Amino acid sequence: MAHIVQILGLSAATEAGLTIYDISPHKQPIALSYRQLQALALQKAKALRRHNNDVKEGQIVLVHFRSYWENIVWFWAVVLAGCIPAMSTPLHHQREGRISHFSHVYRMLLDPIVLTNQELADSDFGDNDVLRILVVEAIEDCAVVKQGSQQHSLHAARDELYQDATHRTIQLQDTPRVHLQKPNGADNPNSENGTDQLSSISARSSVRKAVDAPPIEISHAAFRSDQNIAL
Repeated sequence: MAHIVQILGLSAATEAGLTIYDISPHKQPIALSYRQLQALALQKAKALRRHNNDVKEGQIVLVHFRSYWENIVWFWAVVLAGCIPAMSTPLHHQREGRISHFSHVYRMLLDPIVLTNQELADSDFGDNDVLRILVVEAIEDCAVVKQGSQQHSLHAARDELYQDATHRTIQLQDTPRVHLQKPNGADNPNSENGTDQLSSISARSSVRKAVDAPPIEISHAAFRSDQNIAL
């Protein structure tokens, strides 16, 4: 999952973006840069993690919306929250078919959380009694209250979520060893150049200690954070 997070971060460092069309032909398409998508998804991801204790790292989340906009933004929000997104398919028109589908999804996706809006929760999942439903309006309302009271910055959210999502993804291993050879004259501090050579030994010994240290864990940090994104 960390690799897909890196892909979004690298894309956000460019001027590229998406053109998102609405399901209604009468509405104009929306231009959204990857930088804007990253910022918006990060805000929603943090709200998602804080709102519900069941939204934990590795949890499968069924993303169920009808608009391309909601599916794209919430897909990335789920990814950045450390969860595994699964895109939902249209539900059966008949009640019996929907109930059978809910049971199948519950077993196949190991008790997923369904992420949807209030309208679809009422219309599509009214017959559901097995799946856990989480409506985005509750998440976003909760986020607005917390943001107003605590003044969380977008940069703090970005740092926290990327640290969680890319933790332990890069580790320096098999570090080459520095083999030190005893220089001539090192046994005799009073010999010519003896003092300089002993200083060289001390410096290279410090290098060896650093090289022999345990592998260093590095979180991905190649994302632009030099400006606020106004959405």
